[in-house]
Amino acid sequence: MSINRHAAGAPLLLLALFLGAALLRLPGMTRSLGHDEIYTQVIFASRPWLDILTSYHLPNNHILHTLCVRIASAVFGDPEWSLRLPALLAGLLSVPVLYGFCRRLTQSGHIAGTATLLLTISPVHIAFSRQARGYTILLLLGMIHAWALLNAIWQRHVDADPPDREWLPWVLAAGAGALAVLTLPSAAFLVGACAFAGAALIGVDLPPDRRQAARRHMFLSTAFVIGVTATIYVPHLDELYSHAERFGV
Repeated sequence: MSINRHAAGAPLLLLALFLGAALLRLPGMTRSLGHDEIYTQVIFASRPWLDILTSYHLPNNHILHTLCVRIASAVFGDPEWSLRLPALLAGLLSVPVLYGFCRRLTQSGHIAGTATLLLTISPVHIAFSRQARGYTILLLLGMIHAWALLNAIWQRHVDADPPDREWLPWVLAAGAGALAVLTLPSAAFLVGACAFAGAALIGVDLPPDRRQAARRHMFLSTAFVIGVTATIYVPHLDELYSHAERFGV
């Protein structure tokens, strides 16, 4: 009975947390732009689309975020709130995504609600949600990547004959991982950690006759992210090494 009551109350809890997150993040959206935000807009987001994808003379270019800023400025102009809108939306969407991911991971609504509350009131997350930088997008995509992998493995666990669309969560994981890397190259560490954890979970949680297919899908999903990473960043290896020497590895 208590489980049913909690499940019934989950939408209201999520709505309250989402509204709370919005109330904490909206103030300050119109304040003056900081140095990194100005640099993002003037040096990168104002350039042609292809230049955004191929320019990495400074790590300030969080490529996917920069593309989103360019779209926002094309639609709404260049007020401060417009340039920060992609970060804000990603920050707000992280609230329900974290709840869903934690609920799947722990099978506990209480743990999921507590984790989501901590994110909602996190000063660091609040600050990055109203700053024109790509960190909230990275967090959102990282959680989607991990959640999709977990769902894909869980589907293999509960169903010996998975449905025709069993490839969907693997594709979602690959897409989210690739977009995370497109935001920041350091997302490759997150994707690698998820691949390691996923492989371990497959070995521990799946019956032997279901492991081979899951491992094949895991390999293809991770290989796609590696391919995107190489395509985007290998041409800029010298610049990346230079950034590491200047800003720290």
